[in-house]
Amino acid sequence: MQNQTKTNLRYRLKSLINTFVTGGMEPSKASLSISLGFLWGVFPLVGTSTVLCTASSLFFKLNMAIIQAVNYIVYPIQLALLLPYFYIGAPFTGFTINGSSIDKIGEFSFSLNSLAEISGDLLFIAVNMLLGWLLLAPLASFIIYLVSKRVLTSRQSKVSSIGDNGRNSKG
Repeated sequence: MQNQTKTNLRYRLKSLINTFVTGGMEPSKASLSISLGFLWGVFPLVGTSTVLCTASSLFFKLNMAIIQAVNYIVYPIQLALLLPYFYIGAPFTGFTINGSSIDKIGEFSFSLNSLAEISGDLLFIAVNMLLGWLLLAPLASFIIYLVSKRVLTSRQSKVSSIGDNGRNSKG
């Protein structure tokens, strides 16, 4: 009797944790929330990921808490990837950062000519980073989707098997 109570308690606890992690949704939807949170969380235009995650969550009817949590967790990775994104995208545009570009930003004066030059350089930097992101992030996000789906599916089946064992031992 005591063993049966422990099994039922373990089933309830694991079921509660599984429901909390997945938000009560099926593993594929929870995995999509995780992968899109990562995809938009490492988007190279800093400050846009929260809006992109919210839009994805509403559009695909995903768990907003999961997608935003992953977005915030990967924020340090987003910052760390800005320069690699630039260098990965640079061969496609031919734009590179040279000393004069950095000097222009460092010696910023409030003339319209220098503002236009700096804006043009920043635009090319953003384009390079977007190209680098397009080459890396979707593949990484897809891999994260597959792995998280497998983990969540196995977790769900383990919780179900514990519950089935607890119910079978009653009979």
